[in-house]
Amino acid sequence: MWSIHGWNFNFRRALNDWEVQRVADFLMVINDFNETTNAPDRPVWKLHSKGVFTVKSCYWRSTGCRLGTGLEN
Repeated sequence: MWSIHGWNFNFRRALNDWEVQRVADFLMVINDFNETTNAPDRPVWKLHSKGVFTVKSCYWRSTGCRLGTGLEN
């Protein structure tokens, strides 16, 4: 969980010895991530250029076609 004080993880169980270094490496990676805001999350539909869900983009995805390429697969 992100807060204004930084990342706060609550693990459901104690880490095994071999997991400690992996978690430390992961924390180092996300520590440099500065794109976090306190704004609420919102879903983004990656199949549409504006990030919104449309039936058209869903249809094109389900048929295996790409938007803007005509009818070819």
